[in-house]
Amino acid sequence: ATPSPTLAAAGDVLVLNPATALTAEERAMRVKLLAAAPEVATAWAVVEAFRRLVRTRDRAALDPWFGQAEVSQIPELRAFAANPGETKRHWKRR
Repeated sequence: ATPSPTLAAAGDVLVLNPATALTAEERAMRVKLLAAAPEVATAWAVVEAFRRLVRTRDRAALDPWFGQAEVSQIPELRAFAANPGETKRHWKRR
């Protein structure tokens, strides 16, 4: 069954926001969500790794991250990793 728009939006808040932007209750719900949905947990971990390398400007971690995303079981991550050109061009300009 497809989740309701309200439920989907709540899931987006739990998964897309950094822990510092969540309440203690939301952080606990995220832990439960990630435990119940391995594919979501995997995607979250890969996205968090990307967020971390961008925040720290860790250029050395960029290619390995794209390599990890390319072999992901998550189609959206593979699609993003399949066309890294713009992301890499942006990093080279900095």
